[in-house]
Amino acid sequence: MPILTPILTVSDFEARPYNISFNNTKSMTSDVLESEIIKRQDEFLTYILGYQEKYNLENDNAGAFPTTQKWIDFINGVSYVKDGYNIDYKGIKEALKNFTYYWYLRNNTTQTNGFGGLKMDTKNAEVVVQSDKMYNAWNEMVDLILKAPNYMQNTVVINRSQYPTIWNYLYDNDFDAKMDIEVFRKIQNIY
Repeated sequence: MPILTPILTVSDFEARPYNISFNNTKSMTSDVLESEIIKRQDEFLTYILGYQEKYNLENDNAGAFPTTQKWIDFINGVSYVKDGYNIDYKGIKEALKNFTYYWYLRNNTTQTNGFGGLKMDTKNAEVVVQSDKMYNAWNEMVDLILKAPNYMQNTVVINRSQYPTIWNYLYDNDFDAKMDIEVFRKIQNIY
C-alpha cells in the first residue's frame, strides 16, 4: 500500500506560533520533526477519515500528492455553498500542524540516551512552559476539527452549516469517513 507523501514539511513549523528552529550541532535535528510529521499524519488521517477513506486517499495517485479534486479540496480547502451559507473550508493543514506540534513537544521536551534523560539546552532562552504551548495547539486543533459548537454536546441546537470545520466538510461532501463522536471525545479528552 502506498504511503501518502507528507502534507507538511519542516518549514511549516518555522513561523509563529510554532517557531521550531534547529541547532544541528546539538542532538536536535530536523530529522526528528520529519519523522514526527510522517507518523502523526498517518495517525491524524486515520482518526479523521477512518481506515477505508484513508486508504482511498493514499491510493489516489499511488501515494504522491492526490490528483482527484475531492482530495485536493480536503487537504487544501475550498469555498462552497451549503444550505444557503457560503462556507470557506480551510483544509486540514492547520489542524494537522497543531496535532503534529502537540506530539512533537510532548515527545521532545527531553531526550533519552544511555545515561538517562537529558533536558534540552536552553541557555540564553526564555523559559516557556511547554504544557501551555501543547494545550493551545491541541485546543486549536480540536476547534478546527469540530469548532465544538454546542450542537456536539446536545445543549443548544445550532445550524452546523455555519461552521467551516473538518467534521462539517466531510459531512457536507458525502465522504464515507468513519468519524464518530467517540473519536472526538478521545481527541478532546487529552486536555
